Parts: sequence; structure tokens; C-alpha cells
Amino acid sequence: MVADRRNDRPCAMRYAFLLGVVVSSCVLCIILCRPDLRRALSDLLFRLSFARAILRQQKPVSGTPLELFRQEVLNPIPRSVKEIRVDRTQEVFGYGLTFRFKIDVSDVDLIIQARPFKRMTDFTYQNRVLHWDVEDSPGGTVLLYPSDSHVPPWFTLGTTENAQGYVVMDDEGYRWSMWMLIYDRELRDRYRDAFFIISRGTH
Repeated sequence: MVADRRNDRPCAMRYAFLLGVVVSSCVLCIILCRPDLRRALSDLLFRLSFARAILRQQKPVSGTPLELFRQEVLNPIPRSVKEIRVDRTQEVFGYGLTFRFKIDVSDVDLIIQARPFKRMTDFTYQNRVLHWDVEDSPGGTVLLYPSDSHVPPWFTLGTTENAQGYVVMDDEGYRWSMWMLIYDRELRDRYRDAFFIISRGTH
């Protein structure tokens, strides 16, 4: 005769639930009795609630390439700017925008003067990670595209030669923003290929 074990399942589930309650209670008692752990838990909860609030404010903006250029790069758009392409990237604690466009060399300064940019002394883009150095201050590193996201075929920043770049960082406590302009300075004609990169998130 084969024993019917179906009645054992509710008992096992109850025991597992009670064990979970006991373990959780023990952990909570330890945290409450340790001031350092209590502060760490409080800080973690604050960071999570803050990140959720920031995420509500930092949902990627929407619009046509022209509208996004006006909102995020420069308004009014310089007359020479053409062939604007834009891509949006969604991350865990923020979002990013990547632009590619053509611009007359005489209009590049209009974008540079719109923010307190610093000239980059060097930059590299490999495996979706962008690293840069600037004069007289620390450089930085940012993941432009998460591993599970699609990189548009026109985003060929890693193959850009003879490039010049400018970057500005804005760090407000738990919230940070980065704007970067990289353009081709090779003298082929008046127009330059340019990339404008925006990344925003929380610490």
C-alpha cells in the first residue's frame, strides 16, 4: 500500500512559514539591539525610498529628435545641425540619452558655451563603458548601455578618431547628471560628426 502524502504538504508549508517568522524575528531583534545595524538599515531604507522618488522624476523624456535636441542639448538648435538621431537608455536608477548629428564647425562653440564644460584630455569607449579624463580634476566612468539593451548601429563612438570632447558633471547629493559632447575635428569639410551623451541617475 502506498501512503498518501498529500496531507503532509500543508504541514510542511506551515512549518516553513513558522521557521521564516522565527528567523525574521531573530534578525530583527539583532538589528534593534545593535545601534550600528539599526543605522545601516535606516540608511538603506532612506536610500531606497529616495531612489524611488528620483526614478519617478527621471523617467526618460519623449518626443521627436528635434524636440529632444531642444530640451536636452540646446535651444534654439543651431542652423547647421542636421541628421539628428537619438536613442533612449533605461537603467535601474536613472536613464540616458545618446545623440548623433552633423554640425558646422563654426557652431560647435554654441553647444560648448551652453554649459560649464571641461575639455577632456582623453576618453575611451569599450564594452559599452565610457571612461574620460579631464585637466585638473578627477575623470569618470559611466555605463552607457546595460548588457541587456540594444545599441543602435549608428552609435559608433568607439571608432571615432581625431575626436575632441567636453564634459560636465553635476552631483547633488544622491542625484547626479552628466553631459558630454564629442565631435570629429578632422578637416574633411565644414561639417563634423558629433555625439552628445546624457546620463542621469542616483548613487
